[in-house]
Amino acid sequence: MSDVVARLRGCGLSADALLWNWARWCWQGETVGNMAVYFPEDERAFETIQQDHGQAVQVLYSRQHRYVQMAVTAEYPQKHVRFAGLEQGERQAAACRWIKEATAVCLTGREYRQVVDQFRALIGRAAA
Repeated sequence: MSDVVARLRGCGLSADALLWNWARWCWQGETVGNMAVYFPEDERAFETIQQDHGQAVQVLYSRQHRYVQMAVTAEYPQKHVRFAGLEQGERQAAACRWIKEATAVCLTGREYRQVVDQFRALIGRAAA
């Protein structure tokens, strides 16, 4: 485990809280690739960003296959932008199309949920 990822250990935050912190951390930088710019309206978006935690999640994220990265991106940094206003099932279907267009990997809805859940579990284990 890298020194950066080790900073998550024992932080006392849930995997979901760490992933939303990472999403806010992502929003503060340059918009890259085909990601839309996001201007948050949610109060939570203005919570203090834990830089170390955001960087640690990014290290783990960068180690994943592209299709996993895109599924996680759809559920966190782009949930309220590219996939704004979509219910969970609609967002999942749209994200699966997006992933297929970009990577040629065709995920079923179940596989999509599994990769997101597995990444969330990975973050949880790193923070335990």
